[in-house]
Amino acid sequence: MDKQLIEVGAQGSTGSDSTTVYLEAPTGPGAPPLTDDSSACNPLPASPQSVRGADPADQAWWNAAKNNPMAGVANAIRGALKKSAREQRTTSWDALHQRTGHKLLPTLSHLQKAQVLALVDQSTAADEPLLSVLITDETGESLQLHREVAQRLGRDVPADDQALLAHLEGKITDLHRRWQQR
Repeated sequence: MDKQLIEVGAQGSTGSDSTTVYLEAPTGPGAPPLTDDSSACNPLPASPQSVRGADPADQAWWNAAKNNPMAGVANAIRGALKKSAREQRTTSWDALHQRTGHKLLPTLSHLQKAQVLALVDQSTAADEPLLSVLITDETGESLQLHREVAQRLGRDVPADDQALLAHLEGKITDLHRRWQQR
C-alpha cells in the first residue's frame, strides 16, 4: 500500500496558537478514506446560530471544525459523547457507530481516530476533561489514543499505563459530575 503525507493540525484552547504536523497515511484501494464525504448523512449546521441551544463551547467548536475534512465524523462523535456524558456512562467505537450510524466510523484508522478525537476536543477548556476520555475498550487502543489526543492538544498525561488508567478514571468521574445537570 502506498503512503502519502497528510496534514494534521491542533489548535490551542485560546485559538491563538496552532501546530501543523505531517504524518504518513496509507493510500490506495484498501486504505480507509482520509476525508469525510458523508455530509448528507451527518451535516454540520449551516451556522453556529442554527445549533439548537448552542452554548459558547459548541459555537467555538463549530467555528474551529467547520473547514476540516473530518468535521462530519467529529460532529457525530461529539454529539454522541455529550449524550454519553449526560447519561453518566462510557462508550466504545462500536457503540458510537451504533448510536450515530455514521458510515465512516468502522473504516477509521488509528491515526484518523486520533485526528477526529483531537477535533472533537479542540475547543475544550484547559481546566475541563476531554469528552474523548469516555471512549474505552478492552484492547488498549483507547489508552494510546488518549495519549495521542492529549499530546495534540497540549495536555499532560502519565506515561505509565496503570497511572494513565487511574488518571482517566478521575477524568471520567469529573466529566460525569460536570455533565450531570446539563
